[in-house]
Amino acid sequence: MKVGGSLHNTPSLPELIRHLCAHAAVHRILVVPGGGPFADLVRAVDQRWHLSPTAAHWMAILGMDQYAWWISDLDPEARVVTDLASASATLDLGRLPVLAPSAWLRLADPLPHSWSVTSDSIAAWVAGQARARLLVLCKATEGLHRDRRLLPAVHRQELAGFDEVDPMLASVLPEGCTVWVLDGRAPKRVVALLRGTHVIGTRIL
Repeated sequence: MKVGGSLHNTPSLPELIRHLCAHAAVHRILVVPGGGPFADLVRAVDQRWHLSPTAAHWMAILGMDQYAWWISDLDPEARVVTDLASASATLDLGRLPVLAPSAWLRLADPLPHSWSVTSDSIAAWVAGQARARLLVLCKATEGLHRDRRLLPAVHRQELAGFDEVDPMLASVLPEGCTVWVLDGRAPKRVVALLRGTHVIGTRIL
């Protein structure tokens, strides 16, 4: 479950985290944070000082760590974790793991060092490593749009044409994993998806 950085200043973020905490143990949820204002600061520094791609990459990922601590501070049932083993142990305790990914990614270094890689692609990579059956990208948008129209489904080969997701996402999405883009500002839509009922959003095929 990617919790986008664009949700950092939305009033519904605490409610979203509360719902995820309530469903964490049953659905084995792992939260991958966006970069939020921390990654935006790195972008601003890069524009001013022209950082190397590698420096900008790791600085932005450290921003994801900071957002992880922010998210986990919103509910006492959330815990910061650094890998799949600590995530599994947290779920076994009935709590919600929120991934601070920098240490794991530094060891694996699986993705290009580029602004074309955002937390979308990182969440997809984590889903592949976890052999997840479901990947949900929670953003401050209803889903993917074309001509201002919400699309209920999009093929992964078409993703490069959408501004709502990063250009690398299609190449990182794991096979055999159901993928959705949902509005994190409407937490009940996320709950509806977990319960298997009708949901408004975009499914990536």
